[in-house]
Amino acid sequence: MRDTADLIAEIRCLIAVHARPDARTQVDGLSVAETGSAVLEYGLAEPLLVVLVQGGERILLGDNVFEYHAGQCLVVTANLPITGNFRQATPEFPAMGLSIALRPAVIAPLLQEIPSERWKGTPPQPAIATCDADVDLLDALARMVRLLDRPEAISVLAPMIEREVLWRLLTGPLGAMVRQVGLADSGLSRISRVIQWIRDNYTESIRIADLARLTG
Repeated sequence: MRDTADLIAEIRCLIAVHARPDARTQVDGLSVAETGSAVLEYGLAEPLLVVLVQGGERILLGDNVFEYHAGQCLVVTANLPITGNFRQATPEFPAMGLSIALRPAVIAPLLQEIPSERWKGTPPQPAIATCDADVDLLDALARMVRLLDRPEAISVLAPMIEREVLWRLLTGPLGAMVRQVGLADSGLSRISRVIQWIRDNYTESIRIADLARLTG
């Protein structure tokens, strides 16, 4: 089996070819990007997996700081207001990475394939965390990015590879986090509904009691 360094190098080469200003690709839910800017940016992160293959990134969520670099991944499981900037990123040596949307409709069926005993005693999970990207996850991601060179195969193979990527996450160190995305009535999903309501109705007055009712 190929090692992590080899897979990271391949993904890096593919991103260099396919990266566009808006980061979107023909594969639904997959974005690839490169940037030579280290400017601090503000945004609202949605549930997603991010894997860096060059450079590093620092994310600020309130007083919490999350840093990760090439060969590591960031998992976000809720809509979160974050501040971040890429590190070791220059026009000559840009930061490079890819992201995959974490979609409840795809995650939920996979949960039925995992024995419920796996989750017993699991403490409350954070909504953002980092970890190393193992060789199995990188292998699946490399195959997904490769589809950008074979657009005729995307409609058939991309959904299967997406399921594999999510399976690798669910059975990995951040599995309990990712599981929350697929649970329709989890605390995280209820909070996500409230955040989405605020985004859709930000021009209206907001009452705490109304938000509490939305979360149950």
